Amino acid sequence: VGAVKIADKYEILTEEEIHNIDDKVPELEERVIVIEDELEQSVKFEVVGEGVTVPPLENYGNITFYKSPQMFGAKGDGIADDTKAIQDCMNYCYDNKKTMFVPKATYIIRDIINIPSIKIIGDDAILKINEQKTTREHTFVANNSTFEMYGLTILSNCNCSSLGLFNCENVTIKKCKFEVPLGFQCNGYVDLYTGNKNILVENCIFNCLTNSSIGGGVWVRSVYNDSVSNNITFNKCVFNHNTVDEALCPYAGKGGTLTNVYINNCEFN
Repeated sequence: VGAVKIADKYEILTEEEIHNIDDKVPELEERVIVIEDELEQSVKFEVVGEGVTVPPLENYGNITFYKSPQMFGAKGDGIADDTKAIQDCMNYCYDNKKTMFVPKATYIIRDIINIPSIKIIGDDAILKINEQKTTREHTFVANNSTFEMYGLTILSNCNCSSLGLFNCENVTIKKCKFEVPLGFQCNGYVDLYTGNKNILVENCIFNCLTNSSIGGGVWVRSVYNDSVSNNITFNKCVFNHNTVDEALCPYAGKGGTLTNVYINNCEFN
């Protein structure tokens, strides 16, 4: 009763302070803010999930606090459905201005996930889309979002498009892999659909290995009337493709405009 908790420590109040607790609350709140600021400046690593630690900060820029899907109930065992845990983690990071760290594991995805404006860092984590959807439905969807994504593999273990971008700006996708394995088919498994601007895709691998008659690869387009997609860059990417459809296809349709698509130092197999 006669104590307050500040940053996981209890401070005993005097009898006079207890009687005048209303007067002390603003001071305590201010001290909590100071303590949180000091912690954020000093903490370099944070445990995320049982037995998992964040990689050294120098690998990923100036970041201090992380949240992981494990903190929201993800199993990462390649069996359990982790869709809700990953979506909840993304939403929390957006609401609280945190970075999402995805530890090395295999996460099963069975429904649509909306990507908000956050930074996502994966430690070679695999996001395995394991649900039979229509060939044109996007699983990871970014709409009016500004996000960064590093170190993830998105495996489309079904007939669907893995990633769809709609009216996004200033997006960075680096060191990621997108793959559709043998036995499945899709149209545009990575789809920069419409109205996207200033998109950088760098050091990524795109594997469309379906060996089927329907296997559209990476689409860069601007579909709707009056929509404009501009300044889209693929740098040092590898495209492995064994279907009859395109590996990488920039085009505009239905009155949209697509300008300034750059393909630099990429490899096509």
